[in-house]
Amino acid sequence: MSEHSLYAFDISLHPLPHGAVAGPPYEDDCGVWVTRVAPREAVHEPFAVPYDEALERFAAIERMVVEPDGALLCAAGVAERAWQIDGTAWDLGGRLLRVDVRGTCPAAMFDGLLGACGWPEQQVLVQLVRPAVFLAEVTFRSHATARWTRATGATLRVRGPFS
Repeated sequence: MSEHSLYAFDISLHPLPHGAVAGPPYEDDCGVWVTRVAPREAVHEPFAVPYDEALERFAAIERMVVEPDGALLCAAGVAERAWQIDGTAWDLGGRLLRVDVRGTCPAAMFDGLLGACGWPEQQVLVQLVRPAVFLAEVTFRSHATARWTRATGATLRVRGPFS
């Protein structure tokens, strides 16, 4: 993936727990993906970064709007290709529990989201919300690129009344 890749997603970001192993393949309209399986209780462990610090890190991302309740919103600048993400950062005991986020964005923007969670020191586990499967970060990036490409291609192929 290049830094110019665009991603489309509806995910939850969790810290990568100890004991996560390869799981059964997941197949969708974008391909076949190797999943990760983590101990059930591990997905409720928070990130190492304190919640308030994570909100400050999110707020430092260019054009990111962060509300005190953890609501997040960020959109492309006027000269950029259109994209937007929105989501919620969740708190548990003063630490960042998880981040739910959906939309489309460039790879560099996604790196900023991960950085606010403590990445790359803190590795992440990415949960695709609708199918409720977990992917490793690298696998997720491939999936999100394929999903953006497929969604954009489908939109461009829609025939209007003047086609």
